[in-house]
Amino acid sequence: MTRAVAPSRTRGRWVEVALDLLLVAVGVLLGWSILATGAGDLPAMQALAVYTFYAAAATLLLAIARAVGTDAAVAAADLRHGTALDLGLAVLAGWLTVLGLRTGGEWVVPSLLVAAVGVWFLVRVVRRRST
Repeated sequence: MTRAVAPSRTRGRWVEVALDLLLVAVGVLLGWSILATGAGDLPAMQALAVYTFYAAAATLLLAIARAVGTDAAVAAADLRHGTALDLGLAVLAGWLTVLGLRTGGEWVVPSLLVAAVGVWFLVRVVRRRST
């Protein structure tokens, strides 16, 4: 009979760091590809590229915290990371809403839907900060 071996916390930590770094690489690649193509000339795509780089930077900070931090520090960094991404999405939604409303016409209704999504992310940030 074999006995079950508990997974190593150190090994799990480095798997999480590696996955975070993979997300950073994919984010930088996606952001760069938006700006390097003709889509980078569109203001909405520029906004998306900015958010992508922002999210990649936040994830890089999380990977660093996971690599060098204690369990309590990693938990706090994970909470800050989630809050930062939600706040970034709220700002992105606001940015896209303004772009859509300035364009007018058939973009007004979709812009209001994007605004509603932005408000939802903003509420998530406020609720997370109040707990």
